[in-house]
Amino acid sequence: MIVEVVTGLLTGSLALLAHAGHMLTDTVFLVLALATMRLSGRSTVEHTYGFHRTEVLAALINALTLWGVSVWVLIEAYRRFSAVPEVDGQLFLIVSSIGLVVNIAALWTLHGAAQKNSTPSRALSSTWSRTCWGPWP
Repeated sequence: MIVEVVTGLLTGSLALLAHAGHMLTDTVFLVLALATMRLSGRSTVEHTYGFHRTEVLAALINALTLWGVSVWVLIEAYRRFSAVPEVDGQLFLIVSSIGLVVNIAALWTLHGAAQKNSTPSRALSSTWSRTCWGPWP
C-alpha cells in the first residue's frame, strides 16, 4: 500500500494511487470486520441476540469510505484532463506486478474466512475483482 502511494506519486499514476486507497480501506475494514465478528457473537442479558448489527454498521462505514475514495479519484481524474501528467511506465509496471502478486496472496488468505462470515466474503469478492481488473497495464 505504502509502496503504491509513493510510486503513484513518483510516477504520476492515478491508477496506483486509486488502488492504494482501495487497499487501505480494505485493510482497515477487514480488521474492523474481524472485530465485529467477535463482537457480534457475544450475547448479554440485555442483548440476547448479540451485537449482530455491528457487522451492518461496519459494512456501512466501509461503503461510505469507499465512496469518498471514489469521489476523490473522479475529481483527480477530471483535473488531469486539463494537465495530463507523464507516467513512468516501467516503474508503474514493476509496482503493479508486485501488487498483482499481493492480491493473489490476499485471495488465498481470504478464501477460508469467506466461508464463515459475509464480510470477509465481500472482501474476497472485492479482492478477486481487483486482481482481475486492477491497475495492471
